[in-house]
Amino acid sequence: MNFSFSQPEVLWLLLLPGLLLLRLRRHAFPVSDLNRSEGAQPKHLLHRVHFWLWSLLIAAALLIFSASDPYVIRTLDEQESHSPDLLLALDISGSMEAIDWPENQEIPAVFPADGLPPSRLQTAKATICRLLESNPAERTALVAFAQQAYLVCPRMRDTRLLQARLESLRSEDFTDGTALGEAIRCGIRALPEDGRKRIMILFSDGADHSPESPKYAALAAALQGIRIYTVGIGGKCGYHAVNTDHGKRWEAVGELLDEDTLRNIAGHALGAYYHAANAEQLLAAIHTLSEEISRHTVIRAKQTRYALSKELLVGALLFLAAAAFFRYRAPLLQ
Repeated sequence: MNFSFSQPEVLWLLLLPGLLLLRLRRHAFPVSDLNRSEGAQPKHLLHRVHFWLWSLLIAAALLIFSASDPYVIRTLDEQESHSPDLLLALDISGSMEAIDWPENQEIPAVFPADGLPPSRLQTAKATICRLLESNPAERTALVAFAQQAYLVCPRMRDTRLLQARLESLRSEDFTDGTALGEAIRCGIRALPEDGRKRIMILFSDGADHSPESPKYAALAAALQGIRIYTVGIGGKCGYHAVNTDHGKRWEAVGELLDEDTLRNIAGHALGAYYHAANAEQLLAAIHTLSEEISRHTVIRAKQTRYALSKELLVGALLFLAAAAFFRYRAPLLQ
């Protein structure tokens, strides 16, 4: 709490009541009073007959204080709930076209033509759309990455365009690879600072192929206040289709999910890592992330200024009324 004045130069007028008080004190005990007859009471400054004068001096001081426009400033930390900005970074590499056969089911010798599990990319798209249905973010952006990262949709409040572009993403339109570091850098550029919390959710199913270590990109995001959550997609029974001269053949995915890298990215950027081996786990991870995003608040220092002039003016008027009362009622008080 701070106390200050808008017109501090007015306070010099307080010297006038002070000088008057010194003058009255000098004459409070005149020399002739020493020779007064025994039993006479000296009327010193604190005698009740001078109450009216004290009231008048206090009223004058309060009027001077009121004219100087005093005020009090209080600083309070307040929590304000603000929806953060969200960026979704989706791995669109060729391995995302793989399917994950349920681990509790026997793997067939020949995969059926129909009834196969959805691909990792299809599952990720469907789950992201579920997130956007009850989007807790203020604005949402989308980055798609494989060997290179591209900003598919900038930050927007209306996610209909984002969903349309999300549905149009196909792995064959991108050069194969998994550049996690470049995807994070692209996300940082797409989330410039504007006072809101910023969150990035990165979905990937493969090992990193970035020329730059994703750790340094994650640290750069953390330095700019961007929190990164990573979601590792894919189970132990991943298969992708291979076209041969004899038709389509399903082979086990050769490159496994690099969970350590995704976990380190999230750790360096103050986020968390989630593993989703199937659609059900991915949906649960998205639900948890949605709740996490909704919990973000911003603490701001809020200052309130309270003027005291009116209160001082009212006090001055009360003391003036008291001065009038004591002045004209003085004979009754003696």
